[in-house]
Amino acid sequence: MTMKELDRSTILNKIVDKRLKQVEVANLSGITSRQVKRLLKLYKQEGPAGLVSKKKGRFSNHRLPDILKEHVIGLLKVKYSVILDRC
Repeated sequence: MTMKELDRSTILNKIVDKRLKQVEVANLSGITSRQVKRLLKLYKQEGPAGLVSKKKGRFSNHRLPDILKEHVIGLLKVKYSVILDRC
């Protein structure tokens, strides 16, 4: 868990204990009350683990294929190998 997720966990726990209201948490956190409501639902269902990003450890949707990356690196090595040999 990141520090941001830990902070959210403690704040959401205050809502569950009825020490703070959703609107107050939204203002303190700099997020909308709708997002607080969504996070609170996850927190009640899954506990603090529900606040961890589901995208963690996954590749970006815009990532280029590894074969393209290897091809570009190969081209760069061929084109600039003469310069690298002089150094």
